[in-house]
Amino acid sequence: MVYAPDSRFFTTIGNYRQGGSDVEYQGQIFRWSKHHEWNKFIDLPQLTEQAFQLALKVDKTEDKNMLEAHGWRVVSPLEMSLDAFGAYPQYFRESRAEFTVAKDQNVRLRSGWFSERDVCYLASGKPVVAQDTGFSKIIPTGHGLFGVGSVEEAATAVAEINRDYEAHCKAARQIAEDHFEGRMVAGRLLVDLGLA
Repeated sequence: MVYAPDSRFFTTIGNYRQGGSDVEYQGQIFRWSKHHEWNKFIDLPQLTEQAFQLALKVDKTEDKNMLEAHGWRVVSPLEMSLDAFGAYPQYFRESRAEFTVAKDQNVRLRSGWFSERDVCYLASGKPVVAQDTGFSKIIPTGHGLFGVGSVEEAATAVAEINRDYEAHCKAARQIAEDHFEGRMVAGRLLVDLGLA
């Protein structure tokens, strides 16, 4: 665990706008691109004194300008995405915590989707505030990990983390150990498959 109380930014890594994979089902369109969900949380920096930095692939200048106008600092994810054993994990370790959104498809269908990137933050002892896809029914939340459904809930979670940062860092690491450690996950899978 890397306890770094002076770390400034809540961060994340990913793509802002992606096309081509929307799904229509029973007259509803379930969106693939995360920009729809980012827009729901666009005012978060204005609801808290916490600083946010997004390592997002943003292709349109107007998208980057809009995010920055709302208080998000946007940087390129290219360097870290090309250095999986150096810059990528270092970005987690240098972060204060993660704030991220999920795809509309996972949010509305309550798929329980949880990013491997979120697990990297937790394993580094970094708290995570993530848009809830139903994972909060499986993984404990409220201490080290927060599943949120609105910008107001996100602001409350950020404040809670900053109120007792060290405790939330320890809780984040414990969640990683209890729910995502490789041997434990593999063992549980083998039992579920009836192979152990």
